Amino acid sequence: MRFQNPVIVIPGITATDLVDDYPLKADEIWTMLFNKEYDRVALHPDDLRYEAVEPAHVVAGQLFPIYNDLIRALRHELSERADRPTPVFAFPYDWRMDVRSTATRLGDFIDEVIARTRLLRHYGKADDLAVDLVGHSMGGLVITEYLAQRGRRSRVGKVVTIGTPYLGSIEAIVKITTGMSLITGPEPREREREAARVTPALYQLFPSFDGATVDSGGADVDIFDAANIQGSIVDSLTEFVRLYSVSTRHDERRNHAVRILDDMLDGARRHRQNIMSFRTVAAGIRQDDWLAIIGVGERTRVQMTLTGTHGQRRFAINEQQFVNDLGRRDPRSQRTGDGTVPLAGAIPPFLPATRLVCVKDDDLEFLELRDRLMVGLGGFHGLLPRINLVQRLVTRHLRPDYRGPVWGRRLPGARTWNPPIEGIEERGY
Repeated sequence: MRFQNPVIVIPGITATDLVDDYPLKADEIWTMLFNKEYDRVALHPDDLRYEAVEPAHVVAGQLFPIYNDLIRALRHELSERADRPTPVFAFPYDWRMDVRSTATRLGDFIDEVIARTRLLRHYGKADDLAVDLVGHSMGGLVITEYLAQRGRRSRVGKVVTIGTPYLGSIEAIVKITTGMSLITGPEPREREREAARVTPALYQLFPSFDGATVDSGGADVDIFDAANIQGSIVDSLTEFVRLYSVSTRHDERRNHAVRILDDMLDGARRHRQNIMSFRTVAAGIRQDDWLAIIGVGERTRVQMTLTGTHGQRRFAINEQQFVNDLGRRDPRSQRTGDGTVPLAGAIPPFLPATRLVCVKDDDLEFLELRDRLMVGLGGFHGLLPRINLVQRLVTRHLRPDYRGPVWGRRLPGARTWNPPIEGIEERGY
């Protein structure tokens, strides 16, 4: 008998509600749309595992509803019989934390999911049960970190990543600099910038692809070097230390702030090195077992210029950074993206270019009128999991006998295309 692996869906950054359950009645302190209490999600400068405003106990709540359709589709389409459901779980997590620690928690959850699945009568005879993982945006980084940590002990069958910033996004720099970006929405909020600057995961989204951050002469700049970070960020961290540190003397506040920044940048660099050195074979996964879906065709920041000299940098943020050269005039251009993640940042360094599947907003079908509207309001990147085509691509990858129509596009500039989905229709730009 064939056993369909249970599936875990892992959301992107900010797409899990955060709840403070210290009060007698738990408070929602972060939701994607209505409730964003930045002072209560800000982390403590003395220990970035905990909140600056204590006492508190902030934990992950529910996933943002943007994933509901994907989860429902997988639950329905992966199950051959209604009385033999395929378990599809969500993995909410605290998106503020270091991706590496979140990956460790994912490992514990995978063990729990396998144990729970074995309790289903129709899985009782399944040997060597594994899970399939579906990650959107930063969720794909959590998956990759988990596989890098566990190696061949990972207990993973197949993987799908959707719009994952393997090599980062310039929006992360914008977020930490201004408090506003397409990562969490364009509307500024009180204390948003300060909270962003003590969020380790945001630094792990800094871009490192060629040409991402350059000086005024066009030379690449190492964004993980604290000397290349805008000075106002250290100023803000120093004030944060003044407000919340319980052990730092007045004359040590700036040094403490510098150490916080250095630690977050060092963690971000080590995370990126893990991504760059990862190989699927080390985790016991074939390249055919990994489907990477990438959004293209949207105006996206593809490069940022850093003005000033080393140690006195400033980030030049402007509307001219949004570029989309992809189209009929230049179908090979990689100066494009999904609106949030540039194409150069979305390419997994451990998969051949021929294996990648690209989608555009043109792939929204006639009846997806509401989703077309939402793309216009919330951006293509965030809506990727809602697109019917993306859901069918995920389903076909996890269940090859699924017969829903699927299509896609090769990576711009790739001469050949050999995606991991058999029978996929190729469409042009």
